[in-house]
Amino acid sequence: MKKFIRVITCFCAMVIALNPLQIFALSTIGYNVSKKSLYVGETATITISISDKQGSLDANVSASGAVSSDTSKILTIPGAGNSYTIKVTAKSVGTGTISVSGFGLGTGSADDEPVINQTFTFTVTEKPKTDSNNNNTNNNANNNSNSSGGNSNTNNDIEKEKEANKPTAQELAAQELARRKQIPLISKIDFVNPDNSEQVYGTKTTEKDIFSYEFEGPKNVSSIKLNLTKIADNVTVTGSDLVEFGEIEFEKTVILSAVQDEVAQEIKVKVTRPVTATTTQQVDGVDTKIVDRDEADAFLKEFSFKREVYTDANGNESFYYTNDSVRVQLTKDTSNRAFWLLLDENNQVVREVVPVFSEASHTVSFLWEAPEEVQNEKHQNQSYAPHTFEVSESLQAIDPTLVFNTTVGAWKTENIKIEATGGQTEIGSPTAETDSDEVSDSPEQTPEAEANTDTSGENTDPVVGFLAYGMDSNGNEGFKYIDQVSNTSMAAFASFDIVDNFHRTWAYVATGVAGVVSVAFLAYFILERRKVKDLIQKHNSF
Repeated sequence: MKKFIRVITCFCAMVIALNPLQIFALSTIGYNVSKKSLYVGETATITISISDKQGSLDANVSASGAVSSDTSKILTIPGAGNSYTIKVTAKSVGTGTISVSGFGLGTGSADDEPVINQTFTFTVTEKPKTDSNNNNTNNNANNNSNSSGGNSNTNNDIEKEKEANKPTAQELAAQELARRKQIPLISKIDFVNPDNSEQVYGTKTTEKDIFSYEFEGPKNVSSIKLNLTKIADNVTVTGSDLVEFGEIEFEKTVILSAVQDEVAQEIKVKVTRPVTATTTQQVDGVDTKIVDRDEADAFLKEFSFKREVYTDANGNESFYYTNDSVRVQLTKDTSNRAFWLLLDENNQVVREVVPVFSEASHTVSFLWEAPEEVQNEKHQNQSYAPHTFEVSESLQAIDPTLVFNTTVGAWKTENIKIEATGGQTEIGSPTAETDSDEVSDSPEQTPEAEANTDTSGENTDPVVGFLAYGMDSNGNEGFKYIDQVSNTSMAAFASFDIVDNFHRTWAYVATGVAGVVSVAFLAYFILERRKVKDLIQKHNSF
């Protein structure tokens, strides 16, 4: 048994000796910088290496600020060197950075790819000036120390050299002044509405060494104010902070002068606004200009209306809003009165309309005055009269300065239930005769009102609104019922009130008189014929 165990042990030892277990450690990246404080014109080195002797490097190099690099790419071949040295040169006074990003490639395993991601910062100053006497003295001292030998003298020389190389107070002040001149004295510019500083069109934050900026304002603004934020209270800024555009101006440049003790800067700000449509339309003999605003585009998009571009009669690019059934334009006069205009297929103005937008159902109706022949009629005992619809906050947000016309003639319908009849909304109106001079709103007096009572005898909830004339968003013209709560509209069949007893009495009298006149004329006609007949008979007898 013991001999068998020995044999097994020897066999296992041989197998392990023939198949050694290999364990690989992942490679690492090392960085070494010779120095980070440089004089102008001086150089430094950055050495990047991978711990795997057979590894390689692949990285990009970028330089910014006061330093430059001798390369923009690191690429080593496996086995031909596991490190790379970047030469850094100081160009000017200030701060500079060298950024290296990429990866290494080790031979240990497939995952042996250490990441390279490092930024090195360098400080660059002017080299101090020394006179020839000091240089001679230093050289003599160095010679004496070398002749005598001794480490203490050498150390003293190094300290003296460091002391001599220190920048003077004047040099330090010059360096600080140069640094301050690189930082704009205005840290932020807010572009706002001159009439409402809380309405901010946009903001620009200034950057180091940049003294020219551009900003595009919104459409149709005539002026933009620049609210300036200074880096300190002792900064003085001169120059106009108000940009005013002429009628056909779309670009202005403002020059601001900023001063803080010894630092003086000139900051240029170019302000533009988009070129907009200039089409004019006449409304009641008054020239109105098309309103071209992004807010209007967004608002009408909620009601399935899109912006469609066309060329107007003067050859200018213009536009209208359409849902493929109706075309409308929004214009304004010099007093900022807004007009909604209905266009035909040739983009000619048909009429001014009053749109009623239902934000609940995202529908819109375009209303105008009812035909003259029905304006004297009464409906639900209500006369045709001007009615003003409320302007929603969303509509007014297109441009808070616009004054919208929301008044149009209509009949008020109150305490009456509407019925759907053949795809239209039939609004009940009194039809039964009554001895009263006025038509009562009592349900017992109209079949329509009776139909609005449920089987329990209780009246259903009334729908209160207005009967008006216009067009729906599908282009269907006719009477429309407008629910004053939701602003939703429905096609309506309007039956107007019967005439009262006073008018009926006069109608009866007129009919009677006409009858009497007709009978008299008939009798006269018969008598004349008899006379003629008698004369003919007498003549024949002779």
